[in-house]
Amino acid sequence: MSAINDIINACNSGTSTMTDGFTDIFTSASDLQMLSTYASSEMGDSASNFLFLSANNAIILPVSILIIALFVVVGVQIQQLLHKKRLLKEIGEREKILRDRVDELKSYVQKLEGAKHSAESSLAAKSNFLAETSHEIRTPMNGIMGMASLLQDTKLNETQRIYVDAIEKSSENLLAILNDLLDYSKIEAGKMSFEKKIIDLELLINEVRTIFVKQAEEKHIQIENRITDERVKFFMGDILRIRQVLINLVSNAVKYTADGKITIQVDLDDLKPGKTGKEKMAHLQFRVIDEGEGIPLSKQEKIFKAFEQGDVSSSRLHGGIGLGLSISKRLVELMGGEMRLQSEPGQGSTFCFCLDVEIPRKAYLMDQIQNKKPRVVKDDHHLAEDIPLHILIAEDNEFNMLMLEKTLEKFGFSNVLKAENGLEVMELLHENPVDLILMDIQMPEMDGVQATLAIQEELGEDRPKIIALTAHASDTSKAFYLEQGMDGFLSKPFKADDLRALLLQYGRQLQLDKGSDTRS
Repeated sequence: MSAINDIINACNSGTSTMTDGFTDIFTSASDLQMLSTYASSEMGDSASNFLFLSANNAIILPVSILIIALFVVVGVQIQQLLHKKRLLKEIGEREKILRDRVDELKSYVQKLEGAKHSAESSLAAKSNFLAETSHEIRTPMNGIMGMASLLQDTKLNETQRIYVDAIEKSSENLLAILNDLLDYSKIEAGKMSFEKKIIDLELLINEVRTIFVKQAEEKHIQIENRITDERVKFFMGDILRIRQVLINLVSNAVKYTADGKITIQVDLDDLKPGKTGKEKMAHLQFRVIDEGEGIPLSKQEKIFKAFEQGDVSSSRLHGGIGLGLSISKRLVELMGGEMRLQSEPGQGSTFCFCLDVEIPRKAYLMDQIQNKKPRVVKDDHHLAEDIPLHILIAEDNEFNMLMLEKTLEKFGFSNVLKAENGLEVMELLHENPVDLILMDIQMPEMDGVQATLAIQEELGEDRPKIIALTAHASDTSKAFYLEQGMDGFLSKPFKADDLRALLLQYGRQLQLDKGSDTRS
């Protein structure tokens, strides 16, 4: 019944039009009947019959047409309703499919978010593990390397010196692996930062060469430096990271070259005005060219992957964990450059990396060079005479304490105060004048950060300078300790020269501060 009602309702508009037509027809027919009656009375039966038939035809034909039209209209309306019903059904089905797809996408997004959270947690756990492992290894290494360095300054026979050299070299190799692991972790976590300072190009290349001269001579390898364009003597960049990349490349060259020559070459490909027009931009290519065994094309991409080497057997022969080239390539890319390799077996290898660098303005350059001029100090044994300091060591590891004490004695600082925790530091500060505190971070009872905060609260601006000594080597750790009020940072393990440079820096600063106080 509902379907019939739908049809009737749908045809209402057409039906009203047909009704008007029927009315007109029946009006015409009524007129013909009246005419037929009149003809019968006036003209006879034959004329009357003719007019009667005409009246019937006038009614039947239009009615037939209207009935047919009605069926057509009803049929069209039914077809439209059926089509609409099919469309509604299809829309419903598609809406269901769309809802199902949306639910699937929501579920997929939730899974992705879960996987992302899991990956971030895993990465954080890995970074924390590496940081803690590094800390635990660096602390005893600081004692080993420090004591080996002090032992080198004593009277040793030839055999003893060979043994001490082996200890130092092994410690440095282990430290290099630790640094690689930390750098890789920082790059993976997106926490690698860069700084821009003036770099003396010739000095940089000479420093890298000097590191490997002795090792190369033992293998009868000659290392040459070559700067092909003298227009670039200084440029802006992160000297630590660029030096790190060069050291990795030269180290590999020395490692995989039996004899022959290694060339460290720098080419200037382009020199053009910078954005402001006051500085210039240079496109530099650093090349390390060796005459070693070469690398097959099939293995050239592999060597840039983390923990990979061109040949598995090479890790046994030459050592290493396969991170150096991977880190170098990533560092170059993070500095906006690219690294390439050209090599053939038996024909040696050429590692090249390109950087776009800024050439500083001449006035700025001269000012920076003047500020970098070092002050001449007599020698290590008279360092305490040049910069007299009252030093306090806060360190709970007895071997690191011994190493620091003996190193400072070597510099001429004999009356050094010693504390094993922050509480002892506070007691010694109440009883003795102190200019500089070498503060370990992880100590019992009161750690280095707590002690620093207590010193700031109690002594204010009259407090001594505080240098953090820690095996936490990350930039994040350094920034944290400086935020807590410490004045400097020295990462374990450190060399005697690192400590010497730090003492010079803060000793001169204290002298300037005391001089300004005297004048005021």
